[in-house]
Formats: sequence, structure tokens, C-alpha cells
Amino acid sequence: MHSNWTLFKSLCRVIGGQDSNALAQAQERGLLTQLVAMASQQDVLPALAMRIDEDIEITEALDEPERGLLQQALQGNTRRNMQTVMQALKLTRVLNGAGITPTFLKGTAQLLTVNETRLGFRKQLDIDLVVAPPELYAACAALLEAGYGFYREAKSADSEPVVFHDVKQALRESAAHHHVTPLVIDGYASCVEVHRHFLARQFHRKIPLQDLLSTARQHQNYGATFRVPSAEYQNIHIVLGKMVYDGHLARRSFPIREACDYIELMESEKGEIDRGLVTQHCGENYATFSQLVRELMAYRNKEEIDTSSTISRRLQLMEKRYNSGTIAKLLDAHARVLYLGKEMLYSPAKITAYTQRLGRG
Repeated sequence: MHSNWTLFKSLCRVIGGQDSNALAQAQERGLLTQLVAMASQQDVLPALAMRIDEDIEITEALDEPERGLLQQALQGNTRRNMQTVMQALKLTRVLNGAGITPTFLKGTAQLLTVNETRLGFRKQLDIDLVVAPPELYAACAALLEAGYGFYREAKSADSEPVVFHDVKQALRESAAHHHVTPLVIDGYASCVEVHRHFLARQFHRKIPLQDLLSTARQHQNYGATFRVPSAEYQNIHIVLGKMVYDGHLARRSFPIREACDYIELMESEKGEIDRGLVTQHCGENYATFSQLVRELMAYRNKEEIDTSSTISRRLQLMEKRYNSGTIAKLLDAHARVLYLGKEMLYSPAKITAYTQRLGRG
């Protein structure tokens, strides 16, 4: 029986797509069934399905349950992402009609650009976009006019979620957050999050939103005009938004989807990005993340890795995390304490809602 850490490293190598022998080696070691289970747990099953689908012999060698599960995951995610792209372009035309050009973030930005030829690879749930602060109210109002409504989660297990249509109320209720109350519309599965800033409040002073907006790249597609952040700012978002704020660094875990995003971004730029800008905002966290991608995903590019941030100790703790449920719980608790401390300092109004969610969980 292989350890969870061995499986996790193999999964990273296969999904990363940089090690041409990773999938064959996984099959030789009898890992494929366990990799399918772990990919489902890590929410990257469509990505694994696409990698396996690239090798006909290995696909045919799979047992029917795993093969069917992978095909279902890839087809289902492809359909959903096609719908997400359609929804994003449609709402863009609505915003364009109001004189607003949205800047899409995270997975949506990648779906509309570097991942547009492989829509089923990456799973995502939301459409994230940001507009200039003076456009925030008008953007929300335009989406309401187009049929959207603000979605408020149920406050308890006995209550129902609420959809309302008051922009001022939504802005007031979400004042402590970096995005407005999510918007939903009948006929589409993805909710829309209109952001005040692309990062949490603790980063706002050091990284002004205008810097992202002024360097974003404009695109046109099917009559819709939108922007996506530069590769530098998308990397900053990955490192500070996912690795730091979402707690992967503190928990000693690793976000496979975002690591793939990073690889796609670097490949699209042929490795030629302003690393100084990313390091300026992310510090040694950028070097740590880059080294983890290099080690776990086998990614090599022209980038000179800052070896002052060694990951050997981190990898040892990651191995313990993935192999021990007790250590994972301790690291999760440590990360939660750090998170609450930062929220109390920068967004104290969010603490009540956060503790209520913990209680419901």
C-alpha cells in the first residue's frame, strides 16, 4: 500500500504534464486506481481524466469503473465550463452596454485565454471579476437589470437561502469583504462575484487595485470586450490569494489547480515575466511557491529560482501532513488561528460570520 504522500506527489507529476514518464510510471506501480480516488478528493478529477485521455493504451487498460468515472468528470466539467464561458461573455456584453469593461480573475481569466482550447481541464465554481471602484454600483445595477439577483446563504440549517435585488443592501452587507454578495441567475450554475479588489483587505494598501487594472490586457470575443490581469498580477493573485490568504502555506498543503494555472501562465509568456514585481509584492512566498511547483510538478523554465528560500523542511512537513490525519488537524488548527488573527486586525466584521460557519460545519 502506497503512502498518501507518494500518491500526492505522483498525482502532481501526472497533472502537471511536464514529466512525460509520470503517467506510465504510475501505471507500472499500480497507482492509477488510488490516483483516481485522490484526484476526486483534491477536486482535480477532470484534469487527471484529460491527462489519461492523452494516452490511449493507459485509458484502455483502466478498469471500467475508473474509466467511466473519469469520462463522466471530464465531459461534465467541459459542459459546465462551456456554459461558464457563455455566461461570462453574455454578462460582459451587459456591462459593456453600461460603459464598463470588466477584468476577469482567476479561473475565468484562464478559461477565456490560455485555457480556451481545453475547457474541461480546470474545475471552477464562480465567475470572478473586478471593476474600478466608481463603476461598482453601476456594474451591480446592470447585472440586476439583466436578471441577476444577490444570493445570501441560509443562516442556519432550518432556514432557506435568500435572493434579493437591492444594490445598496448588498454593498452594505458585504462591506467587510473584498467582493460584493454573489450574484446568481436562472439557467446558469456559476455565481458571479464582483470584486472591490482582487485580494483580501490586508493587502490593499501595499497593492493598489489601479496597478492591476492599468496593466490588464484587453481582449475581444463574440462582441464582448473584457480584460484579464497581466501574468505578473495573476501570479501575485495565486501566491497571495491562494497560498497565503487561503492558508496553503500555513497548512503545509499545495493547490494543484493553481499550480497548473501558474504553469500555463509561464508557458504563455515563455517564462518572460517581471519576476522583480512579483517578488516585490509576494516576498519569499513567491520563491517558495515556485520551488514547490518545480519539485512537485517537475516544471522547468527560464526562471532563476531564489534558493534563499529552501523548501526541504517544508516538504518534510508536507509529507507528515499527507500521511497523518492528526498532524493535518494540528496544521489546520494552526492555520485557522493565523487566519482569525489577520481577520481580527483587518476585517473584524467578518469574524462573526466565520465563526457561525464553523458552528454549522
